[in-house]
Amino acid sequence: MNLNKKKIAIIGLGYVGINLAVQFGKKFHTIGYDIDANRVIELKKKIDKTKEVSKIQFKEANKLKFTNSLADIRDCKFKIIAVPTPVLDNNSPDLSYLKKATEDICKYIKKKDIIIYESTTYPGCTKEFCGKIISRKKKFKVNKDFFLGYSPERVNPADKKNNITTVPKLISASNSNSLNEIHFIYSKIIKAGLIKTKNIETAEATKLVENIQRDLNIALMNELSIIFKKL
Repeated sequence: MNLNKKKIAIIGLGYVGINLAVQFGKKFHTIGYDIDANRVIELKKKIDKTKEVSKIQFKEANKLKFTNSLADIRDCKFKIIAVPTPVLDNNSPDLSYLKKATEDICKYIKKKDIIIYESTTYPGCTKEFCGKIISRKKKFKVNKDFFLGYSPERVNPADKKNNITTVPKLISASNSNSLNEIHFIYSKIIKAGLIKTKNIETAEATKLVENIQRDLNIALMNELSIIFKKL
């Protein structure tokens, strides 16, 4: 596969998206999009308020361009969505950012495009929620007109040792051909290796397990700290 022919769009430039954009921008023509115009202005000046990316890394990503004009992602075959999925007061997932990002890019999805999600979701969300938005708005059929992928983010904010390139990454897709294409682009930036899952739902479940495991470890240490201080 020709690296120069692969164009990648990153939608959402928070701590996850900016890491992806900079790494892909070293290898592929990459467009980093964010709805926040001020965020884009700062990034163009090589200023990252999340402190995830240094000025040296910005310089190395010489194929990366930032924009707040969604039309700029039109020519990108790979459209990677990395927007927040917070939790509402009733403990249900807030999918409003995911819904808006998916709806917004529909105008610029072409046939054979691959739409990849990195946001934390529940098993079935990528296909049954996001995929159906695209199918409804574009009149496209998944695995015929467009393809879906899911690769859960594993960024540990502010951790400079265990960064996006040094932590193994899971990838999944709606069919085997799109999985191979997703493997190709991610393999160029993830030094620690990729793990293919048998389907998207498995990758989504894995992300939830990892988040729960982390939360449990933190909660346990907090409880032990309280107990030890009293002892």
